[in-house]
Amino acid sequence: MDLTAIQQLNEQVEHEALFLHDLLAEINKIMVGQERLVERVLIALLADGHILLEGVPGLAKTLLSRRWRRPFRRNSPAFSSPPTS
Repeated sequence: MDLTAIQQLNEQVEHEALFLHDLLAEINKIMVGQERLVERVLIALLADGHILLEGVPGLAKTLLSRRWRRPFRRNSPAFSSPPTS
């Protein structure tokens, strides 16, 4: 890889990192106090993984899964939510 290609790759990585930083900031405005969870969900999504969110009621698990659907424009089993009654 030549120096120009490396510089272009670095610029692309910086651009994507800014997007992810902004995305995390916006989601953390809604998911107050859940920064670690939000970051781990992002890591799993970037790795094409699946996530099982477990916890007591009231921790905004459904809200989190719905928030991630929008920026990634995904409608897959990785984003399935429990039915609301």
